Amino acid sequence: MFNVKLQSFEAAAKPKIIKEVKSLLGLSLVDSKKFVESAPKILKEGLVKDDAEKIKKTLEALGAKVDLE
Repeated sequence: MFNVKLQSFEAAAKPKIIKEVKSLLGLSLVDSKKFVESAPKILKEGLVKDDAEKIKKTLEALGAKVDLE
């Protein structure tokens, strides 16, 4: 099983990252902003490799640095 960890992000990409985190986690916009600003932080836990890779690719395409653990 894999954990997806948001390590960091490009400053210009912050709004897009916040929107994606909001969608992925079902958080409010305010909570999503706080989550992103508290990086590095585990985004999702216990995922199969394919699902973890999909989230990683999506966030990296938006300008985030993401690790799988």
